[in-house]
Amino acid sequence: MNMDRDYRALATLALLAAIGLTSACSSAQGDSDEVAAGDDAAAAEAITRIINVEVEQVVLVGFTDYIRVTGEVEAYSDVVISAEESGVITGFPVEKGQRVRRGQVLARIDDAVLGAQVAEARASAQLAAEQHERQRRLWEVEQIGSEITYLQTKYQAEIATARLRTLEVRLAKTAIRSPITGVFDDKYVEIGEMVVPN
Repeated sequence: MNMDRDYRALATLALLAAIGLTSACSSAQGDSDEVAAGDDAAAAEAITRIINVEVEQVVLVGFTDYIRVTGEVEAYSDVVISAEESGVITGFPVEKGQRVRRGQVLARIDDAVLGAQVAEARASAQLAAEQHERQRRLWEVEQIGSEITYLQTKYQAEIATARLRTLEVRLAKTAIRSPITGVFDDKYVEIGEMVVPN
């Protein structure tokens, strides 16, 4: 019986020790939870702190800055263009102050006479070439005729072709063209006026 009592006392003491230990642990746990909760609250407060910021969308806008400068402007190239053929001015395809590119027609000269001369020279060149070809066949293949006749037709065909080329070049010069890219600044003749080379 004594043993039973000792056993009960020992069991009660063990139970009380366990309860004390549990309460101490839970008290320590509670303190650590409070510390952790305090840290979380501080972190949450740091995160949720409001900072006032103004935001503006970046957009592309024009910017103009004016600088007034007094000076003299000089053209890099100032070209005076003259007619290379005689004739009456029939038109100006470009207006004064307009930008032009190299080779663009600035003025036209009446080309009716030269055009007719080119057509005549073309027909003469074709006839001379045909005569030369026939005379060549007679002389080289058939051995008919004389060498001098053959040579005359050959050179007459070359002369007619050269004359045609000369007239075609002159006809092309009835269109007065810009030698440079730039601005059509001024004109010294008007439509209907006669121009001569230089």
